[in-house]
Amino acid sequence: MFYFKFFLFLIISNNLIGQVEFQQTESNIEKWMDFNEKLQNQTNGNIPQPFQPVETLTLKYLREPSIILDIGCETGKNAACLIKNGHQVVILDIAPNAIYYTIENLKKEGLDHGIQDSIISSIEDLPAEYGPFKAVVGTYAFSFIPPHLFEQIMRDNVLNRIEYNGYFVGGFFGEEHTWAANPDLSILNIQELETLFSSHGFSILEINEQIKEIPTVFNGITKFHTINVIAHRTLKLDF
Repeated sequence: MFYFKFFLFLIISNNLIGQVEFQQTESNIEKWMDFNEKLQNQTNGNIPQPFQPVETLTLKYLREPSIILDIGCETGKNAACLIKNGHQVVILDIAPNAIYYTIENLKKEGLDHGIQDSIISSIEDLPAEYGPFKAVVGTYAFSFIPPHLFEQIMRDNVLNRIEYNGYFVGGFFGEEHTWAANPDLSILNIQELETLFSSHGFSILEINEQIKEIPTVFNGITKFHTINVIAHRTLKLDF
């Protein structure tokens, strides 16, 4: 009888955990759907300026046409920059309307030929068959990886998807960011980022830390403490 009750408890617990995870995922999708809708309206369907480090990657480091994974494509800002500079892009976003708006906005600019594939998924659920890529880029999507999964997901679904001699480009929230107290966000400092990349065979080419107040789609003026990284995979490691 004891074992039966224990077994029943495990089934109920697992079902509850599954429901909570589903609700959290559904909530995240709704949040980012709303974000993209507001962004698309604010820009009148025009593609925003790219994340500056992505532009730097295209102008300074990538010498040949490459296939690049764009994580958190929003409405096409990084994809447009990459395609204009001769690259093919696989776009990924958890929100279906991000994929839709990116493709439609790129079509208006005559750039949709550069989309190799599109994936509706979180970073955590990126299918294993994708990669390796010459580069993986994103704006601040990496800080939205849950803290308890951060190192594993950065290793398996981000850094391990970059080929030898390839590049990572992305931004992270720092400890003085307005949202730093949110337990669902991964907040890092420069030393932690340097350790993360060096331990996975990457050399940091450029790292820029900045604190400034900027308007956001969600919350008006927000104090943004950001650390932007361009890193080069210089060692072949088995992760």
